[in-house]
Parts: sequence; structure tokens; C-alpha cells
Amino acid sequence: MIYIYENQKINNEHIKKFIKKNENLHLYFRESWGKIFSDNYVGFLQIENQTISILPKIEDTEDINKNNLKYLLFMLSKANNINLKNEDISDIDSEKLSIFEIFIKIFTRELIREFQRGIYKEYQSQRDNLTKLLGKYLVLDNLKFNFKNEKIYCEFDEFSENNELNQLFLFAIKYLQNFSNLRELKEIEIMLNEVTFTHIRIEDIDIKFNRLNERFKKSYELAILLLKHLMPINSKSKNSGFVFLFKMYNLFESFIASIVKDIYENSCKIQNNKKLCDKFNIKPDIVIYEDDKPKLIIDTKYKKVEFKKDIKESDIYQVFTYAKVYECENIILLYPKVNNFEFECTQKDVTLKVRQIDLKFETDSFREYMKNMRERLKNITDYKR
Repeated sequence: MIYIYENQKINNEHIKKFIKKNENLHLYFRESWGKIFSDNYVGFLQIENQTISILPKIEDTEDINKNNLKYLLFMLSKANNINLKNEDISDIDSEKLSIFEIFIKIFTRELIREFQRGIYKEYQSQRDNLTKLLGKYLVLDNLKFNFKNEKIYCEFDEFSENNELNQLFLFAIKYLQNFSNLRELKEIEIMLNEVTFTHIRIEDIDIKFNRLNERFKKSYELAILLLKHLMPINSKSKNSGFVFLFKMYNLFESFIASIVKDIYENSCKIQNNKKLCDKFNIKPDIVIYEDDKPKLIIDTKYKKVEFKKDIKESDIYQVFTYAKVYECENIILLYPKVNNFEFECTQKDVTLKVRQIDLKFETDSFREYMKNMRERLKNITDYKR
């Protein structure tokens, strides 16, 4: 496997030629002065016979690939509401596997484990021609279908595996088989032999979870993650390869927002909307409320900031606009940590703090990592200090 990092120059000539030739990859890479660079995306690509991991450069140590892959796994899991457990990854060799292979292994194991406890069933409304009455007798349908025979057209409820949640799992399994020959995918397909295959659009999915199907929530979140971000490079040619990539700007924002929401719970609003001049939407990343009044606005920026001069004026204007529209006295510009640079200023009763969060923490435990990130963010976002 070839390892590269976000914003790193591509030296492999075969890969460079392939990227130039395939326009669908131009979204993830950029060309400058005849050189090809990975852009602000991380994840995994398979290009013909080449497998490529693009990692965030959070840590620069001897175990750089292993550790940065671990941070990427933890961030993706938290940002997508996946409650990762240590046993999910304890026996996965992350030094040999890509982020795609790790997630597909976690997904199949989790789903098989839950199916072994029992495949989810729910009552489904059915209509059918029967030899005896079951459920509700449909008068008009009987006149239409049974005018010359002795059957009874009925509407009834059946406790069935053929429900929306299992149809999503079956669709995901069949889709994943286009990109992986993992044996467990076929096992799950066999387990779902009573489920009707249906083409599903992600934007149409609306699964309601309750105490009966809550145990499948993790499998559901994993399926959605894989379906959203896994796609062929060329839909007309399966042999061209596929991508499983994430924009680092969005990942950093969602990761921070998810942890801040854990800290402040119902007081925290993500991507809160307000209109300016009844026309323009103003949408800061995170707003913390107290007594229904905005007390803190946090805007995340996945940028390298080492000194005051590195802060973009446009970022300053943006957060002060948020403060004005929301009538909020505290704003934070939050960047990933590069050094210990911090900055603070007050303008017309609005206090701006520029802060950095260190995404490194030496542990293989997802739980310990998240506990530490919560503590770090709690200290950063404590506006009462």
C-alpha cells in the first residue's frame, strides 16, 4: 500500500498519469506547475492495481502511518455517531489495512453479531388473495379480483424480516460486494434471503429507531457512512477503481461539533440558522446557549495557523458578523494545533479568542481518546473563565 498525506506531492508517475486522465479524481487532487498534490481529502483510493491511503498529518513520529490512521478512524467514528468499542478494532491489523477495509470489517462483524441474536422483524401491512379471511376484508378489491373465484382478498399485518431496515442492510451488502470480496458480505446476504432487494437512495432513508431495533443503530450508521463515501472512479468501468474519501474541513468541523454537543447537550446547536436582511443565511458551526441566549459561538477552521499573521482577515470578519447577528459576546476561532499559539482581543464588548486543539493523544482506546478530547474542548470553550 502507498501512504501519502493531505496536501502532499504525488511522486508515483503511474498514479499521476491516472489522476490527470480521470476527471472524476480532479475533485480530490490539484495540479500546480505540472505537479500533482493531494488536496484536502483523506481516506482510501484503489487505482487499478494500486492501493493508496491518504492520511491526515496529525502526528509526525516513527509510527506516523499507524497513529494517523488511528486518529482518522477515531475522528470519523465520532463525527458519524458510531460508538466504536475497543473490541471492534483490537484484532484488526491497522498497519496492513486501509480505513475502508477497517470500516467494512467493523460493519460486517457488528451486523453478523446482531443477526446471530436475531434478525430484526416488524409488522408489515400486506395485501393478498387468500383461501380464508385474515385481517380486513377488502370489498372493492374482492369485486375486482375475485368476481369469478372463491378466494378472499385481505389486508393483514405480518411479522416480517422484509422491512425497511433490513432492505437497507441488503442494499449496502450488495453494493459493497462491488468493491470487496470479503467473505462475511456473502454470509450476511444469505442471512437476509427472506428480504426483498430494493434500490435505495440515501436521501430517502428515514429509519425510526426504538427499543426493538436500537441494537442495530451502530450497523445502520456504519452502512450510511460506507454508502455515502464509497464510489467507483468511473461508473462505466468497474476496473478503474474506487474512492472512499472525506473532506478534512468537514470532518474536523463535524468531529468538534459532536464532542461539544456531548459537553453542552441541549444547550448546543449545530449549524444554527439565522437570516440577515431577510435574505442571507448566517450559519455558524456551533452556538452555545444559556437561558435561551447565545453565549458562545465557535467557528472551526481546518487550517495551519502558527502566528497571528496566518489568521485570515476573512475569518475574523466572518466570526464578528456572527457575533453581531446573534448578539453574542464570546466567539472562538478554533484550529487544529500546530504550536502553542493563542490570540485574544475585545472589540465593542465582543471577545474573540483564537485557540488550537491538539488532536494527538497516545492511546489505542476510542473511549479514552474521546474522554481526553472532551476535557480539552471543555477547557477551550469555557466562556465563563
